[in-house]
Amino acid sequence: MHPQEKNCTAIDAECTHEVQFRGMCAVCFKDLTIITSGGAAAPKATISMTHDSLGVFVSEKTAEKLERETAQRLKREQKLSLILDLDQTLIHATIDQTVGEWLADDGSNLDYPELKDVHKFTLPESPIIYYIKLRPGTLEFLAKASKLYEMHIYTMGTRAYADAVAKIIDPTGHLFIDRILSRDTSGSFQEKRIGRIFPGEGEKMAVVVDD
Repeated sequence: MHPQEKNCTAIDAECTHEVQFRGMCAVCFKDLTIITSGGAAAPKATISMTHDSLGVFVSEKTAEKLERETAQRLKREQKLSLILDLDQTLIHATIDQTVGEWLADDGSNLDYPELKDVHKFTLPESPIIYYIKLRPGTLEFLAKASKLYEMHIYTMGTRAYADAVAKIIDPTGHLFIDRILSRDTSGSFQEKRIGRIFPGEGEKMAVVVDD
């Protein structure tokens, strides 16, 4: 044996399936939807750490590890997490078509000056026109807050609606990136749960602004 060579012992440890994607382990690629011969299903990760509905889940142990890493990163950057609502917090929204008539006006309408910050959009497969007006100082607030916080959007609107509004308040996408949570990706249509973003103790480093 060469003097620098050392004996190695191989340890064949069973995968604990800490990260799973749509019923499959992302580590060993085992199909976790199959029932074992003993009648029990393979252990499943139950915590979603993403802002979308792609079906990525992790175990409690992995979630805690990821939260610790996020907390350490934010401490190094000297930031906290800021969770922002959209409607009645950053923006006002309506589907009243009277606003569309005002926008089409030549300026003779007395309300026309109030429409300078009004944006409009439609959602896929829907004829409804949404009219959005930013609350005073919204863009200035976001620019300053981004230097102190890692910002998230959390809305009870749909993901398509949230994405459309995000393009208005964050046209370059550098403020929120993919940190957008909506009712169809949060797991609840009735309530917001901060634990959906911070399943452990990460909420201690979070600030929430919501009406």
